[in-house]
Amino acid sequence: MKAIIYSLITSVLLLGAFNCTSNVAGTASETTNGISAKVSMPDGSVAKNATVKIIDNKNWLRRKKEGNSVVIHRAHTDNSGFFNIDSIDLSHFNLQIICTNSVHFVTNAQQVYELNSDRNHITLQEGLELSGEISIDTENPGSLYLFGTDFSSHIDEHNHFSFPALPHSQFTPVVEFGSPIQRSYTVAPPVQTDPYITTVTIESRSNSILVDNFNDQSPTSFLHGILGNSYWYVVSDDQGSMVLPESIYDNFATAFVPTDRAGEDGYILDVEFSINQDYFERFALFGVDLGIENSSMYHNLSDMTGLSFRAKGSGIITVQFITKSGETATIPYTHETTIELNQEWSDFTVSVAELFPNHENGVTWQEASHEVKGFSFLSTENSEMSIDEVVVEGVVVSDLLE
Repeated sequence: MKAIIYSLITSVLLLGAFNCTSNVAGTASETTNGISAKVSMPDGSVAKNATVKIIDNKNWLRRKKEGNSVVIHRAHTDNSGFFNIDSIDLSHFNLQIICTNSVHFVTNAQQVYELNSDRNHITLQEGLELSGEISIDTENPGSLYLFGTDFSSHIDEHNHFSFPALPHSQFTPVVEFGSPIQRSYTVAPPVQTDPYITTVTIESRSNSILVDNFNDQSPTSFLHGILGNSYWYVVSDDQGSMVLPESIYDNFATAFVPTDRAGEDGYILDVEFSINQDYFERFALFGVDLGIENSSMYHNLSDMTGLSFRAKGSGIITVQFITKSGETATIPYTHETTIELNQEWSDFTVSVAELFPNHENGVTWQEASHEVKGFSFLSTENSEMSIDEVVVEGVVVSDLLE
C-alpha cells in the first residue's frame, strides 16, 4: 500500500476576499425547528447582507459523493443584521456565516443556539486566509474541502489551493479526485487553522483509513468528524472484575502519553489493567466505535482486508470486531482473533482471514462484515498495552457510508 502525503505549505494572513451581497433569503423546508439571530461584525457594527448557510452535518460526505450540495438552507441578513430560517428539516446541522472577511462556523448548531427564538446574537470573527501547495503522488485532484463546511478550494494545475477567509478552528481536509461522474475522496486527520502555522503536513491513505494516531490526545477518533460519536473507551463494571488507574477514571486524557520510540515524536494510547482473579470474563482494555452516520451505528467493512497497528505490552490480547448479522439479531455478534504482546514495539496486521465468530450461529466474517459497529482489545488477565497508528486496511471512508 502506498501512502499519499499532502504537504500543505501555507501562509495564513488576515485577509478578506468575500463580499456581502443583497440576494434574497432562501426558502426553507418542512420541520418545526427554525433558527434566527442578529449578526454583528467583529467591531460590533451590524453585519448587513451576510450569507448564512445551514449545512447537513450527518450526511456531508454522502452528499459530496452523490454530487449534491451540502447546503440545505441559505439566507442573508437584512439591514439590521437579522436573519430568520423558519424551519430546518435536519436533526443535526452546522451553521456557516460569512460577510466580507469576517466569518462564523459552528458544528451542531441545534445544540448551541436557541431554536425558534429571536434572542440569538452572533459576532463574526476576522477570517484567516489559508493558501499553499499540495504535494501529492496521484493524478487528478479536483478540490480541497473542509469537512462539515461549505468552504472549498479548487486545486489548480500546479496543485495550489486557496481559502480566502476561514474561522479560527479545527477542520478535517477532504480531497476529491476524478471527474464529477466518478468521485473518490480521501480524508486526512484534522488540522488547526492558526495565524502562526506556516506548514502543515497531512498523511492520508489511498486504500485505508487512519482511525487514530493519538497525537491530538483526544478520546475522539479521526472518524468522529466524519461519522459522529466515534470515541475510544475503556470498560469496567461494578463487580471488581478489573481495576483501572484512578487517573484514567478522573481524566481519560492521561491515557495518552508521549511515545517512547527512539527518534519519534507524538503520542500513544497506554493502558494497564488489573483483573480480579475470581472473575473470568473478558473485558476490554480499550476499544472504539466507528460512529453513528445517518442514524446507523453499523458500517460497511466488507472490503476490509485487515486491521493494522503498532503495539507493545504483556499478555495475550483478543482483537474483537463487534458486528451485527441477520435481520432478527437482537445483540451484536463478534468476530475475533488473538495476538501476543511483548515489551518491544511490533507491527501487527490482523487479517480478516483470522477473524472467527464468537457465537453459535456460525455467521462468517464475510457474511457479517457489512454491519460493523467497532472493535476492541480484550484480556482475561492482568495486562498492559500501548498502541499507535491504528489503520483499517482495504477501505476508504466513503465505503463506510454504503
